[in-house]
Amino acid sequence: KYWKNKELSWEEYEIDLTNLKVGDSYSRQDIRDLCYSPTAEGKQENWGGRVNFKNAVLIMVKLDKSDVKEHLKYLDYFEGSNFYWDTAGNTSIDTHGIQKILQRVPTYLFCRLSDKIKGVTQPFVFVGEMSWIDYEEREQDLGFEFECLDYQESPNQALKDLYDWKPGEKVKVQGILDPQREKKHKSSAGYQTNKEKRDATEWRAMNLATEHYESLGYEVDDVHEIKGLGYDLRCTLGSDMLGIEVKGTVGSLGKVSVTRAEVKAAQSEETVVDLFIVYEILCVKDGDEMIGEGGKIKIIENWKAEENQLTALTYDYEIFI
Repeated sequence: KYWKNKELSWEEYEIDLTNLKVGDSYSRQDIRDLCYSPTAEGKQENWGGRVNFKNAVLIMVKLDKSDVKEHLKYLDYFEGSNFYWDTAGNTSIDTHGIQKILQRVPTYLFCRLSDKIKGVTQPFVFVGEMSWIDYEEREQDLGFEFECLDYQESPNQALKDLYDWKPGEKVKVQGILDPQREKKHKSSAGYQTNKEKRDATEWRAMNLATEHYESLGYEVDDVHEIKGLGYDLRCTLGSDMLGIEVKGTVGSLGKVSVTRAEVKAAQSEETVVDLFIVYEILCVKDGDEMIGEGGKIKIIENWKAEENQLTALTYDYEIFI
């Protein structure tokens, strides 16, 4: 009911991006499905270049603007681990969404080179979390410099294409790029990253699951690194064996992302699998380490991954030559 409430604006919803992987590609609908964003029609914002949620700001950018009108050719590009972004016209530091960014509300970037290739709409690549270093106020808009907290030193091809793209010699470089300027904020290196949060939530969930089944008398083995097994913990009690698929999230209880192997293991007649979900985990810094605390537990015993509760987000399409 919460997600279908037409009286709520998107800013009253919390979005959970822990199911997304930096460097992977997602359509707008994928992002909605995987991040539990609202589906109701009503007061919600348009899914445009900047989307405000209660706990996050999403920035959606097309880099190559050679095919748009002159007044829409905003300057957006990467320079190493930094990202330069021009806001849309009629934007100032008093604009609500910009205030959220300046107040360090978690800000995430989704990028693509162009809207369509040969008529086919292109997905966005998830670049990850960003933290602003500097901004410049101009007559009609703002120029931002962000540090990409999830910058990949060894990127996949999709990220490399984005990192390497440049707007061309004819584009006027804005004043914010002056290397001699005094920046408003120092580099945010060392801030928590999206990967740190994912790792912290995963380990919190794994620890709680291990404690739970050990308290029931099981001997628990961590098998999550065994590729294709389909569950994370193997629990044995005498001749009985139980597989445990563990999911951790900072969000509320709603959807969880499952793999083909996990579904196959759950639906197998040979293995009994429990789905152990820990939600509303709190991520906090303990010195230089990010740790997960708290969390509520939901256990689906003898989980069967029922077909009517599965939503296909992508397909493998085999080409026969």
